[in-house]
Amino acid sequence: MMIIDDWIEDRLEERRFAALPAGEEHDFAILAGVLRAEADAAGYSVESLVEACDGDIVAYIMSRQLTSVAAEGAGAELTL
Repeated sequence: MMIIDDWIEDRLEERRFAALPAGEEHDFAILAGVLRAEADAAGYSVESLVEACDGDIVAYIMSRQLTSVAAEGAGAELTL
């Protein structure tokens, strides 16, 4: 079984969640619920998921989204 941190990384990458609008907590709450269900189905406890997300799945996903959007913006090239 994969360690949960790697599992979370893979799930978030699969969803390409950076496309979610920043600040729409409701959307992230839905994604967190999906992540909980998938973690359970994959054999991970909800407690281990919460722990891997620093105690708050929604806040963790939102934080990752902001980091991802910032990284994408930094790498964007402007053509004139």
